[in-house]
Amino acid sequence: AHRKHQDVVSPDQKKEVLCLWIEIPELVFEKSIYLHDHNNQLRHAFEQVYQEAKQEHPEHQYLEYAIKILLITILRLREQAATGEQILDQTMEYLKDHFAQRITLEELADMEHISTSYLSRKFMQRTGVTVVTYINRLRVEKAQQLLMASSLDINEIAYQTGFESSKYFYRVFKSVTGESPANFRRKYKRSAKSYRHRILFCVLDCLVHNRPVAFGKKNPH
Repeated sequence: AHRKHQDVVSPDQKKEVLCLWIEIPELVFEKSIYLHDHNNQLRHAFEQVYQEAKQEHPEHQYLEYAIKILLITILRLREQAATGEQILDQTMEYLKDHFAQRITLEELADMEHISTSYLSRKFMQRTGVTVVTYINRLRVEKAQQLLMASSLDINEIAYQTGFESSKYFYRVFKSVTGESPANFRRKYKRSAKSYRHRILFCVLDCLVHNRPVAFGKKNPH
């Protein structure tokens, strides 16, 4: 705030926000628009408006034309952003349903008719991780469930959750959870066994002392 505008960017200049007010009754935005100007389309369109508007005697027809170009650019980028979000929703839903299958970035991009680079960039913006990392996390979550709720061999769990080899499964599982699958299962079994023992002790104690057996909190009312 309270800084004079500079046409040339300076390293010590704080981020500057330039606002353009245009009254067009027919154009109504129901909510704020957040756009990523990756190839400077928006910046270039805005600069055309700004450069003409700051002239001592601006050419009104050119200024009107530049403003129209700016608005078209905004609307086009908004449409692209909405399409990108829809594509990501569909991609993530597909991954949640098919993470145990062999999935490649190329196949995901082909399904949505987009490039792998576009999908990778949008996916990283949404999740903060790569597609491969996201798939591996889904697989590890399912593996944890199987380790806790089944007696399946660890190699079989690796196969059922989509890992191509046990060695890769061990490496990914440890990178995500900080421990090996075998150690995770042992810790869970010890914890579950300890909990069952506490429940059994509580029941026996109540029976010995002729007290009713109750689980959970009593209703104060």
